[in-house]
Amino acid sequence: MKTHLEKALSRWPFLFGPLAIIYVYITKALGLDEFCSRHTTEIIALPLVAVSVLSFLILAWKTKNELAFGMTFLTAAFFCREWHFVGTSNGIYVAIALFAGWFIYRRKHIEDMIRGQRIKIWLFATASCYLLSQIVARRVFAEKYLGLLPLEGEYHIFFEESLEVAGHILMIITSIVAWLTFYSRPSNTGCQPERQDRENCGKNKA
Repeated sequence: MKTHLEKALSRWPFLFGPLAIIYVYITKALGLDEFCSRHTTEIIALPLVAVSVLSFLILAWKTKNELAFGMTFLTAAFFCREWHFVGTSNGIYVAIALFAGWFIYRRKHIEDMIRGQRIKIWLFATASCYLLSQIVARRVFAEKYLGLLPLEGEYHIFFEESLEVAGHILMIITSIVAWLTFYSRPSNTGCQPERQDRENCGKNKA
């Protein structure tokens, strides 16, 4: 059984969000505004999301893993939004709603797949970072509401953009953890010839 300290330490991926906010304060204090500006983060965002799309797509193709297919759909929607395709400003919320509906409908199956796996922490840490970016975008931390972030009125765009980049980085790490989780063992849909010889695969199907 894990101790309380071990459990707390295992949740360190959730620090990406707060660290993104601290990053903005540091860069602004040093006069390095270009490192957290919207122009810079939009340039960085597109290749970052492209990496996660390709990673999940190849994993889904090789393993036929349902979660990998779902993540491919979600990251592809993010990519379209970052590419600024027509309609994606509102379309991304439709995509997220569809993903959430699928996730809830298949939650028992997904829970069985990720129970006890490191990917569970990374999935929820990524979701929390994106959620925090949207909370900031809606000015929840503004002085007239919660008032928790100093200089929020001046920095809120930098906070939002940096949190989104942090979310994209988390998504890439999550895809790597997904490879380590699902490609190293058979998926629930059958054997993986790349990871098992034909003889063992035939025995498992028998």
